[in-house]
Amino acid sequence: MRRDEVIRKRGYSSLIAGDDLSLEIASYPVTARYLAERLREAGVRSVCELCCGVGVSLIEFAPYFDDVTGVERDERIAELARKNCESSGVRCDIRLGDVADEDVLKGIAADAVAYDIPYWKEYGQGTDSRNPDLARIVALIRRTVSQDIVVYAPPHMTHDTIRSLLGECEYQEVWIDGRYDRNFVYLGRLARTLGATKVELQNK
Repeated sequence: MRRDEVIRKRGYSSLIAGDDLSLEIASYPVTARYLAERLREAGVRSVCELCCGVGVSLIEFAPYFDDVTGVERDERIAELARKNCESSGVRCDIRLGDVADEDVLKGIAADAVAYDIPYWKEYGQGTDSRNPDLARIVALIRRTVSQDIVVYAPPHMTHDTIRSLLGECEYQEVWIDGRYDRNFVYLGRLARTLGATKVELQNK
């Protein structure tokens, strides 16, 4: 999908920086706003997004929280996230670092953590082997930052798969305009219930 088509379809600002791929794999703004509202209702006042990409979710999070931090391992993408936050008039702390690095996580202070599994295969085909072990990353986040975590997982990762890796959770299917887009996996006090739930969002 071409960059201008992604911008139009998802409702990104025409000023957003990023190439075709970095925008295509980013969140829909409507999804990020939904998540921000839900975290705010849970009492979250500061949030860190790991693997923040070009900053689409950070921009949407900023009006809801006192402090917003993003961590990105790719220096070029991290700089685009800074640029996008600045052009959107929001203040976010963008840090360069690897989410598998315990020292990076120890430097984060946040009520809740959003972890966007970085490498997804084609739609419906799961995750890429380049990803660090999910159970290990979540255990590291729990130990160093917060027990309250939301994982963005592709549709291919079933509730049973997630539960076998992370334990009991709320596994929420996220649909946008009738299309199954992703799952939000809520852990800690972010889970409203245990088991499978579903939310249908409208981007139009």
